[in-house]
Amino acid sequence: MRGVFLKVTFIIRMAGPQMSVRYPVVFLAAAALSACGGSTAALAPSAADARWAAREWPGTTQQDLEAGRSLFASRCSSCHALPSPSEKTPTDWDQTVQGEMGARARLSAKDRNLVAHYLATVSQRTQPSGG
Repeated sequence: MRGVFLKVTFIIRMAGPQMSVRYPVVFLAAAALSACGGSTAALAPSAADARWAAREWPGTTQQDLEAGRSLFASRCSSCHALPSPSEKTPTDWDQTVQGEMGARARLSAKDRNLVAHYLATVSQRTQPSGG
């Protein structure tokens, strides 16, 4: 949500106070588009996702996946638009989160695992062989 707030704040500052008074429809449309860009990628994990994740990482629960989703949405969107989980394979997500992106987001080892497990799990939905 912080990422959306920053995008809307940027739009307001760039447009100046006149835009919010003279062009309220344009302003609201820009704010709505900004909000949509940052929220659609964080898909909610399902019970089926939790079963898949528990096979991959024993003990993983749907609540763990939801915590990973929340961290992904809040921490990653503070620097860039959220990518779609389908953009990478489960293995690629693990490498990305455990490596540079996890360090940049200053995620603890536990939080890196939560985010990586969430992204890998949701990503596997789109993989031809299921992961």
